[in-house]
Amino acid sequence: MSLFARATKTPTPTLTPLPTLTPTQQPHLGETLYLTFDDGPSVWTQDILAVLAKYNVRATFFIVGRQVESFQDVIRAEANAGHVIAHHTWSHTSVNGIGFDAFANQIYMTNAVLPNDAAPCIRLPYADEGYFTEDYASDMGLEVIWWNIDPLDWNNPGWASIEDTVISEAADEKIILLHDGGGNRSQTLLALDGILQELTAQGYRFETLCN
Repeated sequence: MSLFARATKTPTPTLTPLPTLTPTQQPHLGETLYLTFDDGPSVWTQDILAVLAKYNVRATFFIVGRQVESFQDVIRAEANAGHVIAHHTWSHTSVNGIGFDAFANQIYMTNAVLPNDAAPCIRLPYADEGYFTEDYASDMGLEVIWWNIDPLDWNNPGWASIEDTVISEAADEKIILLHDGGGNRSQTLLALDGILQELTAQGYRFETLCN
């Protein structure tokens, strides 16, 4: 008998099939969020627009009219990217207690410096609503827009706090309040990337308001 005949044969291994890999679950697929920014345009807005473009997300910007002249390129960039530009008054003043003519002037002055009139809605500075504010806005064809999620980014609580608040409170049809002006918005900028990365991965889509 040859040496080869006496050799012990290596047993054929039993192959266990690999588990089937499934796509990442998207528990909120098809649900909608509304991302809004107040107090711009400012030196921070272009960087925020870049993050929005990275995730192909459109937002609604409630602008302060008197700042437009210094940031006309930003206003054009917002419009060209398909974002909505809406009212946050001319001078970021409280409208509580002012008369109709003063309220209307805040709107007319803002529209006058824009290439096209702002969208027909307004967010009230300081969330300070007077007794007649809703009536004044309605008479001018404007809808007052509030919000559901406020991470207090204007107060610079830390980018992680901003990110955690928005992600943990996200739910269908909620409106997120952030700021692209009114101070140093570096924390907002850092948080925004994580917010959009997580929420788009969960399946949320972002729509604009005031269309």
